[in-house]
Amino acid sequence: MANVEERIVINPKIKGGKPIIKGTRIPVYFILELIANGWTIDDILREYPHLSREDVLAAVRYAAKVLREEIVVKASGICHTPNPISSGRRRESLW
Repeated sequence: MANVEERIVINPKIKGGKPIIKGTRIPVYFILELIANGWTIDDILREYPHLSREDVLAAVRYAAKVLREEIVVKASGICHTPNPISSGRRRESLW
């Protein structure tokens, strides 16, 4: 099993800095979208023969790592009107 860091790279000059499979312009999110739409690894390899099974699995492992390390911050639910001329009434947040 190859290390994710060996197969997934980020280059600001390619795809706006989105993580891609090394040596390609295929972003990790694209692989995940294919899988989410029912593609199997074999389907992906047939359509993109320059990829390897390890490339596809590295994309999935990368996404899992990013989500595992994600920090979720809950919004307070109350927004204050920034206009000093306003009545000072609070508005409920849309989130």
